[in-house]
Parts: sequence; structure tokens; C-alpha cells
Amino acid sequence: MTVKLSLITGLAAGVLYAAGLFISHRSGTPALSGFLSAYAMLPLVLLVIGAGAVWLRRRQQPEPDMKELLKYAFLAYFIFELCYAFANLGLFRWADPTANDQVLQYLLAETERKMKNGQGSAEKLEEIKKMATAAGGPLGYTQVLIGMGQQLIVDFIKSVFIATITKRTIQPRL
Repeated sequence: MTVKLSLITGLAAGVLYAAGLFISHRSGTPALSGFLSAYAMLPLVLLVIGAGAVWLRRRQQPEPDMKELLKYAFLAYFIFELCYAFANLGLFRWADPTANDQVLQYLLAETERKMKNGQGSAEKLEEIKKMATAAGGPLGYTQVLIGMGQQLIVDFIKSVFIATITKRTIQPRL
């Protein structure tokens, strides 16, 4: 039951991300930039996987132990990361290799506009421009693999957090 729920939850989160990514891309660079910024700030995947852990804890008999909850959460995150990687490759490498540069240029222009309104220094703006220039170009396979590996480390920590909170706070139905 745990593996099946992990697959369902991870795929659901991944499909939601991919749909948001491609729909916002079709709406233009400002919408895509807004979607990526919102995705970076909102813990939606954490909430989806956490809700699955709560559902698992309440429904499974006998009650899942910490190891089972951790296995569920990390596998769900792994499946999500695979979907995330393929969605990003699909858009930024295969469908529209220029989208990455367009998003970076749009975000750079927005940052520059905000900084000119008194919210930052010229040195900081130059630093941001250098970072944007270095990150330009189509998304590479190596970038995706490295990013996925780094994110899986963070996802493991989130999985421990989800498993610990779920195990300690949710009471099963009698």
C-alpha cells in the first residue's frame, strides 16, 4: 500500500507541476516566470506528500511505523523529482530551448526595475547580472542530474520531517 500511495502521490505532484509549467509557458514569459517564482516559494509538494502521509497513517492497519512513513515520503519525492526533471527537460531543452534565457532576461529586467526604485545597490545588480549570464543557455542534462541529486538530499530531510510529524501527531481512527 505504501509503494502504491507513493507512486500515486509523486506522480500527482509531478503532473501538477508539469501542467503548471507548460500552461504558464503557453501564456508567455511573464506567466512562466511568475509560476517558477511561486513554485520556488510555496511548499505545495510538501503539502501534497504530507497529506498522503496523514492519509496513510489514518487508513493503514496496523499503524505504519516511522520507517514505513519515511519510505513512503522519500519514494513519493523521488517519483516527483523524476517528473520534475522530465518536465524541465521537456520544456527548457526539447520544446523551447530559448525559454530559459527568456525567463532569466525577464527576471533580470524585473530585478533591475525594483533595484532602480531604491531597493538595492549597483554592486548587487552587477552580481545578479553575472549570475544570470552564467545560468543562460538551454538546460543541460548534467545540470538536471546534479540538480536532482542535490534536491534529493533536501527531499530526504523533508521526508524525515513529514514522517516524524505524521508519526507523532496524527491519531488513527478507531
